[in-house]
Amino acid sequence: IQVLFGDGNNVSLVWVWDAVPWTWPRTVWMASSSDGGTTFGEPTPILETWGSINTTSANGTFAIAYRVGDENNQQLAVATTSDNGQTWTSTITSGDVPLYFDPDKGPGIGMSPDNTIDLVFYTKDNPAANCTLTIESWQQIQFEDWVDPCTYNVYYTSSSDGGLSFAEPIQLNQQPIHGDDFARFEGDSQPGSHLAVASGDEFAYPI
Repeated sequence: IQVLFGDGNNVSLVWVWDAVPWTWPRTVWMASSSDGGTTFGEPTPILETWGSINTTSANGTFAIAYRVGDENNQQLAVATTSDNGQTWTSTITSGDVPLYFDPDKGPGIGMSPDNTIDLVFYTKDNPAANCTLTIESWQQIQFEDWVDPCTYNVYYTSSSDGGLSFAEPIQLNQQPIHGDDFARFEGDSQPGSHLAVASGDEFAYPI
């Protein structure tokens, strides 16, 4: 569950959930409060995603990074709202960078005080047959002692108009990032595989 801070005492919680486990796409839900979090309204569905989400907020603007597409062809998008979730605008952010089904490696998103949105995300460097996941193969590795055989690149992009458009992504890493270097917990889950970015008015700091 992620927290978004709006104007005044407005605060919202955002999370991914569906009644049927271990399948995609999944629904992104939001519950909002106008009294600083003392009480919340009923959760409402706002988006569907093909992978992990990440969120940020500043100056009353919310932004959610999520995946659109289908099992074989996906893109990264950012949805923004300036009215506490009443209306949303979504923009494709990954440009021509190809993405493949991979719900376990989430993007990183940040928003600076001047409303610049910074975004970092993974994509596979070698999408060969043994590195291309399907929903069925992903479900299987959740219960196996699985070591990621793939390599990855990290891309960065940004928006200076509040998320209406994004610059062409640029690759940050000079050498491919090896999946077997990610931290593993109980064999398969990889808590070290999510990205983050800290945003300031002059610099962005990908983590």
